[in-house]
Amino acid sequence: MDIIKALKYNGLVKSIHAIAAKAPERIALESAGESWTYATLFRVAGAVGNALHEYAGRGDSVIGLWASGNPFTYAALLGTMMAGKTYLPLNPAFPAGRNGYILEKTGCRHIILDPQSLHEFNRQFGGSRHNFRLLVNGGSGSLPGEVLEKYDHKTVSPEAERLQHWEKPPADRTAYIMFTSGSTGNPKGVPVSHGNLMAYLENVLNIVDFNPMDRFSQTFDLTFDLSVHDIFACWLSGGCLCIPEGENALTMAKYIERRKITVWFSVPSLAVMMDKMRLLKPGKFRSLRWSLFCGEPLMNVTAQKWTRAAPNSRLLNLYGPTEATIAISACAWKSPGKAKNGIVSIGRIFGDQEYAIKGMGDGPAGMLMLRGSQVVAGYFENENATRDNFPEEHGERWYLTGDLVEEDEEGYLYFAGRKDQEVKIRGYRVNLLEVEQVMREKTGKNVVVMPRRNKEGMVTALVAVVEHPEGKPLASHEILDACRRELPAYMMPSRVLTMERFPLNTNKKTDRKTIGEFLEGAV
Repeated sequence: MDIIKALKYNGLVKSIHAIAAKAPERIALESAGESWTYATLFRVAGAVGNALHEYAGRGDSVIGLWASGNPFTYAALLGTMMAGKTYLPLNPAFPAGRNGYILEKTGCRHIILDPQSLHEFNRQFGGSRHNFRLLVNGGSGSLPGEVLEKYDHKTVSPEAERLQHWEKPPADRTAYIMFTSGSTGNPKGVPVSHGNLMAYLENVLNIVDFNPMDRFSQTFDLTFDLSVHDIFACWLSGGCLCIPEGENALTMAKYIERRKITVWFSVPSLAVMMDKMRLLKPGKFRSLRWSLFCGEPLMNVTAQKWTRAAPNSRLLNLYGPTEATIAISACAWKSPGKAKNGIVSIGRIFGDQEYAIKGMGDGPAGMLMLRGSQVVAGYFENENATRDNFPEEHGERWYLTGDLVEEDEEGYLYFAGRKDQEVKIRGYRVNLLEVEQVMREKTGKNVVVMPRRNKEGMVTALVAVVEHPEGKPLASHEILDACRRELPAYMMPSRVLTMERFPLNTNKKTDRKTIGEFLEGAV
């Protein structure tokens, strides 16, 4: 049975287990000097799954993963899905206010921790009114909640793999929830169902030829939905997921070489940074068989330099908002490649998904609308955002991406900008209105946040402009310190400037274009 048929018949976890059972001693995970076999992975995952059945019941409980990138976290993610639960990734580096909001919004009480994340969890939630129920891998000391179980993967019984209530989940059960930037000052939850995830995996695995010898990168935090591709595309292929050990842009090139990565996946800005550091030398990454990019526009010049550095690699440019489950279109790029205005095409929408382009009345570009088995049903307990972003058009429910695209005669789409106040920073989707709302609360004044772009057109930073009498300077460090308690690092403005009075356009709205011109002269 091929993997696509197995997915349809068995579902995700059972399909991975069947592959693992053929070679249980093959390495599934590498991280922090550790190598976990598929046998160890499923043994620990089974122990977590059984514990969740015992303590969280058989409902569709949301299970928090206080995610540090430790191998146990990945096993716990798999165990959560084995138990039929919904996993909710939480980033210890995000502010306590943001993590607390997400936990309260989802009603999440059960949280899985590993030793590297205990101190930060205690710092953020120690003494809080949350009544957490915790599953902990090692560690010691007091924690804010009831510790239900402690693990040591080295001593977990092989019998743990035999999960007692293991069954294929229904297609509409939520597999995971990712929170993205929203316009109201709070992030929006995107609940992705098992059906959505299966549809994506079937589509992408029909394009690529991953195999058990492949070694996959993992450049994404678990709160970034592109991480889901790396995990499950790897394990469905019987490959090895190579989790970075503190690597950053400066060391990612060495990571590829040292770990002998064969399947690379990242946001384009990581390749741009490597290029600026003169690391994309011809023939440097000969181990790569596949190079995938997603999350931001990929420049044609970057694609050319990358393929010269990875001469044995096929390059795939993917596109897709979180609401359409990881990616919903693909463009196989080969020099000179399909591109417009220097940006590589986002390709064709997968054949079993639907799209439409809504004309905007001011040029050839229109807004991309999506529907199909990959598109989620709406936002988590947010009727207003669901109504605004998932309206009915011609009797059918569509997701309005906010992305402007143009289409050529072959059905290839080309990204042409955004219609709203959202930008991408390092692949993360940031709604400028959310940043503005937080800064208005901290300053008590009107605020406009504008993106700063490099010559490739990528957003590299945000700059806040505060309306202040006489344009007097503010204690910007105090404002930014206050914002850090609510905004993750990638959403933080790099500078705070002032204007005496914001200009207005003919509709009596704040004239962002003029403010942008002011920034050009001030920054």
